[in-house]
Amino acid sequence: IRRHKILTDAEYRYLKMDIEGAELALFQQAMNDFAGFDFLAVEIDFLAPIPFRELKLRVIRIGYMRKILRELKNDGWDLVHVEKSNFFWSKAA
Repeated sequence: IRRHKILTDAEYRYLKMDIEGAELALFQQAMNDFAGFDFLAVEIDFLAPIPFRELKLRVIRIGYMRKILRELKNDGWDLVHVEKSNFFWSKAA
């Protein structure tokens, strides 16, 4: 039999966003505002609506996304789950 310690006084702050394509602007302007949260969940739609034939725009936006991922990592966020366009980060302890 395994025994698990139950957390009774734990408090977590999380931010969940689905803002229909405005994520890029949010990340560019509010990166420092994430400091008060323990978890961050964002549906990142700004990559999805790009037609495949618009390769230049797709490459530019992928570059933005790579920069966002790098900045979050540098700020202590661990990317713990990705499913389709849903990204979930946990603040490193």
